[in-house]
Amino acid sequence: MEGLSKALSEIGDCILLAIEHAKLVNTADMREAVSLLYAAIFHFLREAMLWYKAKRLSRLVKSFDQNLYDKVSDIIDQIKQRADQIHKRGIIAHHAKTTDLIYTTKHIDEKFDHLIQKNEEDRKKVRELHMSQAIHHASYMRWLGTSMQGDNQITRKPATLHISALYSLLTVVRKL
Repeated sequence: MEGLSKALSEIGDCILLAIEHAKLVNTADMREAVSLLYAAIFHFLREAMLWYKAKRLSRLVKSFDQNLYDKVSDIIDQIKQRADQIHKRGIIAHHAKTTDLIYTTKHIDEKFDHLIQKNEEDRKKVRELHMSQAIHHASYMRWLGTSMQGDNQITRKPATLHISALYSLLTVVRKL
């Protein structure tokens, strides 16, 4: 029984990492590698059950020649190799995903930088447009003021119509 517990302990230790990688990397190759690992584990379990079910006397005679661990050591080595293959595939997949993530992040950063630059250019254009409109409106208000003075001198009446037009103009400028 000591050989059985030693074999199970080794198998358990070597497949822990393989199980985690198999969960993270769900590809056809990884599923194939996992199925081969399961087949090797079932082969081990079959041999262990056959050894355990052997007649007591037969087991006693065989125990002098070899114990279970010696009998299944080749199968345990095969399980370790298959688990190691899964682990290596997991590492390769992790590196591939990391590389892809770096590439994608760089691409997104470049697009984001381009959008920020374009946004700044658009803001500058809008600012220039607002400035030119404000200058235009200021010129118009100067003209209107000059015009109101002229009207006032000619008609000698308060320029109320012109003040309401000026107020409308200021309202428009503020909205910009």
